[in-house]
Amino acid sequence: MRNLLLLAILVCFSANAYAAQFDTPAGKLEVYSSIRGYAGFSEVSDVPGKRDDSQFKIALQSNTRFGTKFSTSKLTGHVEFGGLGSETSDKADPTLRLAYGDYKLDNGNTFRFGQFATASQASYNRVGDEDGGLDGFGNLKQVRRTGLGYYAGNLSLHLYTLSQDAWKPVYTAPDNSKPTIRFQALLPRFEAAYKLKDVKVYGSFAVFNAETESESVAEKEFDATAYHFGVNLTPKFGNVGLNVNAFYASNAALYGMVVDGAGKGTNKDRLKPALKANSDEVEDITTFGGALGVNFKIDDSKALEVGVGYQVSDQDGWDEDAETLAIYAQLPITVMKGFKITPEIGYFDYGSSVMHTGGKKVDEPKVIQALVQFRFDI
Repeated sequence: MRNLLLLAILVCFSANAYAAQFDTPAGKLEVYSSIRGYAGFSEVSDVPGKRDDSQFKIALQSNTRFGTKFSTSKLTGHVEFGGLGSETSDKADPTLRLAYGDYKLDNGNTFRFGQFATASQASYNRVGDEDGGLDGFGNLKQVRRTGLGYYAGNLSLHLYTLSQDAWKPVYTAPDNSKPTIRFQALLPRFEAAYKLKDVKVYGSFAVFNAETESESVAEKEFDATAYHFGVNLTPKFGNVGLNVNAFYASNAALYGMVVDGAGKGTNKDRLKPALKANSDEVEDITTFGGALGVNFKIDDSKALEVGVGYQVSDQDGWDEDAETLAIYAQLPITVMKGFKITPEIGYFDYGSSVMHTGGKKVDEPKVIQALVQFRFDI
């Protein structure tokens, strides 16, 4: 046993420069890494109170990762670390991305515990905004949380914790017309996804308790229900592949999966629910999103992909809806196994910062990106 542990330690330190799989008497050990970064140009316009900004950047992505996986006939352990230095740091700042264990039951199904990724969303290949896909532009954002998982064939069931910090303030009305609201999860969030061939249906549900804080208004408590559901279609027709996604959500920003574009908006709280003025009735935020990706395979090393996504959120007290729009095109090129470069261009419109009735509307950014991503999976 001591020799086996020594071998595992040596592998973790010596195999990080290449993909590796090792069969041992105890099980299979896999070691992998993915180095991701980009060089490119971006132009940001219509930022409130700021001049238009054009920049050229060369940056290592924060989702660069290194991981190990050890598996036996019944057990699997998976640990993955990522880096958080990127554009704002000149040194690595590792963060834990994945850490979970799987136990295969006698009936063939699998039980999981640890930190792992959500399943109730689609996935798009856009590499801008650090492989941001169309999150916030017609697709839900994948997040990693601590929880329990159960897998039975094509069915995935998850139960996640939602917050380590009770009563974390997450909403303040942008025009200061309403008090600060603190939300706390009453129950773990439930998630389900079922995939059959080219069709995946998914959904999630959670309940929050909230209280208001204000010097001028009496404190109030209320409950907010958050949920979403959707469908993702990924058919192929010869060399053409489609990726179609549509979802509907209510207050799902409370658990982080409904986001407003790629995070460049100035009013990041506009998708959180609130109390109606002089009332105990909750103003829910409803969101509808849709996205389409079309992939044309040119040959075994190249493919052309174009995508578009649109998302709209609404609340009864708003003067107008909150909308986002994204369009991108890319040409992924596999130089060799483990090395890919992806030229990409894109346009992203964050709409307007929606205020409650009587507030002042503020334009949100419009972004043009042109970049090349370099990715080494080794």
